Amino acid sequence: METATVINTETENSTTAANAPTRPKLVESVWFWCYLFSTAALIILFSMQSKINSRQKNEQRNYQARQQTYENMTRPDNPTKLTQKTVYTVTTTFLFIVLGIAFALSWFMLCRQRFFKRTAIAIEPTSSSKHL
Repeated sequence: METATVINTETENSTTAANAPTRPKLVESVWFWCYLFSTAALIILFSMQSKINSRQKNEQRNYQARQQTYENMTRPDNPTKLTQKTVYTVTTTFLFIVLGIAFALSWFMLCRQRFFKRTAIAIEPTSSSKHL
């Protein structure tokens, strides 16, 4: 007799859980993954910014040295004349802007999806509406 009661209780709980509206898992949302990866990318970019800048300065210095060497070889009559150095520095500002926009957009859409989602409300007639 007790086993029948346990089986009935499990059946009732499973039907109650099946009838309840289920909320999709957070990890199933595309916006969650956009938010997660853009956050990780911003953190990595922020922590690596000094290394990227120092590498860029070295690359710029090497480029200018190659340009000066090439000009000295092509114009042997005036090797002491320095050409005006052009500055083409690549910064991480554009990456910060793009990742910041992706971060803000995915955060907004995730919050909208999780917290401000409208649910369909089924309105059932009550006993007071029968009197109309």
